[in-house]
Amino acid sequence: MAESDKQKTAFMTESGNYYYNVMPFGLKNAGATYQRMMNKVFRTEIGDMLEVYMDDMIVKSKDEVDHTTHLRKVFEKVRQCKMRFNPEKCTFGVRAGKFLGFYLTEQEIEANPDKCRAFTEFPTPDSKKSIQSLNDMLTSLSRFVAKSAQHALPLFKLLRKESLFEWTEECEQALQHLKKALSKPPVLSRPEVEEVLYIYLAVSSETVSAALIRETTEGQKPVYFTSKALQGPELRYQQIEKVALALKVDGSQP
Repeated sequence: MAESDKQKTAFMTESGNYYYNVMPFGLKNAGATYQRMMNKVFRTEIGDMLEVYMDDMIVKSKDEVDHTTHLRKVFEKVRQCKMRFNPEKCTFGVRAGKFLGFYLTEQEIEANPDKCRAFTEFPTPDSKKSIQSLNDMLTSLSRFVAKSAQHALPLFKLLRKESLFEWTEECEQALQHLKKALSKPPVLSRPEVEEVLYIYLAVSSETVSAALIRETTEGQKPVYFTSKALQGPELRYQQIEKVALALKVDGSQP
């Protein structure tokens, strides 16, 4: 914390008044401030041999020699900025591992089995709050489910303010379909640099979806799936406008 800002974090207790000497994650802008600092410290490494999200970092290299060089460079930056790593939370020299809730290998991305299991074992919702919890879990796994918004639409509708909670057969079928899809989620494939990719778009009256696909000698492999439930003016879009929206939702660059 900057010396002039410390008193702004002061709080009262029965034993006295206290303020933070270092930035706590509970502050509203703490996350953005921390990320901005990491981007500044590792600005020449990010996107090349390093990826950083908040306090999660991954050093990536093509071989062991480069990896040793890359690690040394990161450690030097850390020492210069007087930062520290927690050894118990570090893993070195692996070809695969978890990062931001996903399981990464050299060529593929797999869904976190713990998150998939939590979703498939989730009991039938009995309130809007439980549906919101289910929706939050689905959001983190949606890139592994084709047309996820379309299949989850009956659940989304129950979250509307004007809707009363009523678990119908349509809701149960939607939930079971999503559970089946996440019981054996597809493995997402990593495209090569300058590789030609294919985008498949799908639109319905209330949702738009996209799938980014690789063509390989082994057949088509998904890179990721995206989808969106239409809201407000989007529901009145013409077909061609919905297709354009599906392309925007896909988010891939030409």
